[in-house]
Amino acid sequence: MKTTSLQLLPATNQGSASGNYDGTATSFNGDAVKAAGYYSSRGTLQTVAFFTTDLLATITIQATVDSTVTESSWFDVHTVAGDGSSITNDNEVANLTGRYTWMRVKVTNFTQGVIDKVTVSY
Repeated sequence: MKTTSLQLLPATNQGSASGNYDGTATSFNGDAVKAAGYYSSRGTLQTVAFFTTDLLATITIQATVDSTVTESSWFDVHTVAGDGSSITNDNEVANLTGRYTWMRVKVTNFTQGVIDKVTVSY
């Protein structure tokens, strides 16, 4: 039973500065969020949900198993629209298995649309 739901990335409109996105870059990283493995060594299942509108971008979920995070700690665990193709008003869910301590969103080729939000539940 999932008891915790966190936002990995808030609403981000292409061309409008928000959070770590400056409004002009085609690539950026969201903030790191504590994942299930941070709180429990038994936490292995996380569900990630993507909500987008008219999006032309690649969204990658990155994770780490390290307690102290450096830029080299991150590895890719799931990618949506890996070829940068258009996703129109799309909602997608992915179950990710691993004792991840931290997770974040990496966005690349962001040239159109809205990332309404990306969430993780565990």
